Amino acid sequence: MENQKLTPEELESLNTVIKQLNNVQSQIGGLELQKHELLHTFAQVKGNLDKMQKELQDKYGDKVIDINTGELSEPAEKN
Repeated sequence: MENQKLTPEELESLNTVIKQLNNVQSQIGGLELQKHELLHTFAQVKGNLDKMQKELQDKYGDKVIDINTGELSEPAEKN
């Protein structure tokens, strides 16, 4: 049986597609790393908010805070 080879054009096309695939996989990995870091940062910021809410509740009680003015008001009554 005779050894067969791809044509130079076929080999170049194949390598181009493989490089594209590897590039896309690398980009996906980078995005997943960014996602992981953002989720970690989100958890930290959420923890800071929870702590601040607890401190404000301990100081002012169950009040509604207008986050634009800082004004405190009583919560609406539940029916």
